[in-house]
Amino acid sequence: MILKNNKKQNGKKNKQDYKETKQEEKKAYSRWDSSNYYEVLGVDETATKQEIKKSYRKLAKIYHPDLALVNKDKAEEIFKKISNAYEGLK
Repeated sequence: MILKNNKKQNGKKNKQDYKETKQEEKKAYSRWDSSNYYEVLGVDETATKQEIKKSYRKLAKIYHPDLALVNKDKAEEIFKKISNAYEGLK
């Protein structure tokens, strides 16, 4: 019985370690750091002009420095990247 519990605990620890590692990897990579404009706007490379514009407007509303609720400096930086990507794809 004790052996089974140890296996279960080890299994849970391994899964938890794996999840934590994946979360750290996700934190390490951000779409805002990408030089791919499509990735910055969160659209496919086959996206239409309409889809690109829709995604831009959605992100602009979220990250516009005047509308941001927290961390306005970071929002301004992201907004510039979003605007740059949209202008590049326009």
